[in-house]
Order: sequence, then C-alpha cells, then structure tokens
Amino acid sequence: GRDGAARRVSVPVAEYQAFDHGYATTIHKTQGATVDRSFVLASATMDRHLAYVAMTRHRDAARLYAAADEFAGREAGRLVAHGRAPYAHDPANRASYFVTLEDAAGARRTSWGADLERAMAAAQPALGATIGLERTGSAAVRPADGTERARQGWRVRDAAELAGAGLAAQLSRSGAKETTLDYPGAGEAAAEAFAARRGIAEALGIASEIAVPRQPERAEEAAPGRDAASAAERPRRSMFDGLKLGRRPPASRPQAEPAAPGREPAPRTRGMFDGLRLGVGPRVAAAARPDPSEVPSPEDRPADRLEPLSAFEAALDRYARAHSAAERHAAAGLPRLEGHARAVAEAGQALDTVRPGAHALVRSSLEHDPEAARAMVERTGRDRLGPLVAGLERERAALADPAVRADRFLARWQDLEAQRDALPGAEHAEARGAVEGRMRVLGRSLGGDPEASAVLRARAAEQERAAAQERAVVEARVRAEALARERERVVQRSRGQDLGLEM
Repeated sequence: GRDGAARRVSVPVAEYQAFDHGYATTIHKTQGATVDRSFVLASATMDRHLAYVAMTRHRDAARLYAAADEFAGREAGRLVAHGRAPYAHDPANRASYFVTLEDAAGARRTSWGADLERAMAAAQPALGATIGLERTGSAAVRPADGTERARQGWRVRDAAELAGAGLAAQLSRSGAKETTLDYPGAGEAAAEAFAARRGIAEALGIASEIAVPRQPERAEEAAPGRDAASAAERPRRSMFDGLKLGRRPPASRPQAEPAAPGREPAPRTRGMFDGLRLGVGPRVAAAARPDPSEVPSPEDRPADRLEPLSAFEAALDRYARAHSAAERHAAAGLPRLEGHARAVAEAGQALDTVRPGAHALVRSSLEHDPEAARAMVERTGRDRLGPLVAGLERERAALADPAVRADRFLARWQDLEAQRDALPGAEHAEARGAVEGRMRVLGRSLGGDPEASAVLRARAAEQERAAAQERAVVEARVRAEALARERERVVQRSRGQDLGLEM
C-alpha cells in the first residue's frame, strides 16, 4: 500500500473474464491511445511535444509526477554557510554578506551582496536546505555618506518553487533542435563524440591522438631534393588568379554610334527623368522626420518589454492565457475540459486577490467591449495587456453610469424571456425551469442596485405616460370620427325631409 504495508487485492472472477498486470509504457507507444486515467512521470528528456501527447491520453483525469531534485536546476544547491564577512574573505575589503551553496557534485559557489542579508532573513532557510538565489534587479540606495549607489536585489527561492519553475520550463521547451548541452548528465564522452562528428573538436581543444600523414597533392611537392625554403617563399596561388574583369556597357543599354564625317548626329531621345531636379529643401527635411503614427508605442519598445510586469499585469496575463486556451478549444468544436475551467477559475481568483472585483470586470469587458474581445483573440503577451487594461477602464466608466446598467439589465431580461418562451410544453419543463431560475437571480440582483432600479422605474413611468397619452389621442380620434358620422347622418336626414323623403 501507500504506507508501505502489505495489501491484498481481490478481483471478482465472475465480473472480469480476464485480467492481467498493468505496466508503465513510453509516451511514444501511447500515441493514439485513450484511457480513463493517466499517470505521467516527468523527466529531463521531455519537451512540449511529448508533454502534449502524455497529458492528452485521458478521459477523466491525468496526474503529473516529478522528482524535485531533478528539476531544481543548476542554480539550486545545499545551503552550507551564510553571514557577514569581508568581501571575498579578504580582510582588506569592506564587510558584505555571503551565501555559499553546494551542488550535487560537491562544488561550492559563493554569492556576495548587501541585499542577501535581507533576503536570507525574510526566507530563514536552515543549513542543509536546498535553495536557490535569484537576482531581482538593481535599485538606487543612498548610504550614510549621502552618495547614491545601485544595489543588486536578491530573492531566496525554496526547493519546491525551483522544481516547479524548472518543470514548467522543461515541459514548455521545444526539442526540435537539440544538442548535447541539453543533457548535462550525458557525460564528457558524449560531448567529445558530438564535437568530433560536427568537426569542431580541434576548436574546442579536443584533438585526436591518431595522426594521419598528409598525401602530396602534386608530384612536384613529393620530388626529392626540393628546396623547402624556396617553396615556402613562393606565394600560394589564389583561386582568383588570372581572372580579368573589364568594364563593359550593360547589354540592355545600346551605345550610340559615332556620327559619320559630314553628318549631323541623330537627336537624342528624351528620357522620362529629363528636367527632374532634386534639391535638399524643407520637403526633404520634413520627409526625414518620422511619421508620428509610425513611432512605436511604449508597449512595442524593447526597453519597455524588459521591465517586469506588475502584480496586476501578471495576474491579468495569466487570466488571458487561460481564457484564450479555453476559447480556442471551444472554437475547435472540442468538449469543454475540466482543466480549462479550473485554470480560468484559479486565474480569476488571483485577479480578485490582486484587485478585488477585477474578475467580474474582465468578464463584463469581454462581453460588451468589442476592442477588448478582439485583443483577447488576436494578440498575445504584452501586446494584449495594453488593450485589455484600456478595455477595463472603459468598462469601469460604463458601469459607473446607471443608465448603462439599466440597459444591460433590460437586454439580459428580454433575452431570458425569449429563451423561456422558446421552451413550451412539458418536455421542456426542466430547461424552462433553469431559465426561470436565472431570471429570478437576475431580478434579485437589481435589488442591490438602487440607481439602476430608479432608472428603470422612471422609464416605466415615462412609458406609461406615453401609453396613456397615446390612448387619449386614440380615444379623441374615435370620438371625433363618431361626431363626424353623426353630423353626416343629421345632414342627410335634413336633406331628405326637404325633398319629402323619409330617411
């Protein structure tokens, strides 16, 4: 069992006609197979292509297992010592802070930095723990002497964090072009063999011990008694020796024939650029200035791309990646995966943690802002963050207007009413009940928005007044038409009496 104790498993033979032991298999062999549950053991030889195959063999669930020491990375090591000491342990230097780590091979490396003291105090790792040191960039500080200096920032990462980052980097890399540098544990012999096959062994200082004598290319080189000094002084013939390049007129441009004595030369045909004068003036200077529309925006400048993302931008980028993956899966006509829904939900929770209410604002922006929805589909990375943030600001301004909230409530209510009316009969009772439940939830949400409720009540009263006025106009028109008909009958009767007829 999992606790190490012996466990007996009974298989009812009456229910299973045949059964056999199950064994692990390779990723290549499982291509095309589908199982209920899959268990994947990650290794350093995997890339994103193998990870995709391994993590898409299941119907219900897939679990990924990995060894923390295998993916911790080269920057990880066992904490041997740390503290304040003269820099490089030289008494002539000023005091600084050091951290010494030991890798799996026993090699030790020491890092120095004033900010290491703060980072170690914040992490409080124990001696012997596996940690990693990460540079977070330099920041301006002002010591007691008043001079401004740049200080390197540090961060201490534990073994689990290092292993998670290493696992993500390993499973997302492309293994299309691999070298022996991708496999540091392959050994020195594998690196030497690779260098020899590529013809770069001598450049790397890996020379072969087998010397093959050079065969003379010409008989004169092998002739005995040849004076070596004279042969060395003779310049080596170049591959371009004897080549003569002459300036000839292009074949496409015929040369003018010289005029015969006593004859006038033929008039020259006017060219299409004759009379054109090119001068350096204000127009050229204006043309040299770049078009403001062509100046790259801050988000397209390489220097801005190197700046780290803020906490909100990182959370928004995580949500955008999870949402885009789920939408691409749905657009391809594939069934909705539990992993996509969980990733979107976790990214939404991270957004709300950084900025409360941001998840609902993002969903509302993607639903009502076409520019934000288009950026979510057509852009990636930092190029997508700018339009999404701008869409959030537009959506926040729109939701601040009670009239906009009332319009959206009314549109949603009418949509649900149409869905309910499209489900008549007892066979659609369950679906109709679900739609009515959403209508009740929507109606209760209006109770928490008194401003939108006031707008809707004012619109209802205005519509009622307009309806009353319309009814009054219709009634007045009907009464006027009745009076006109009655007057017509009276006129006809009076004319009949004058003629002696009885109407």
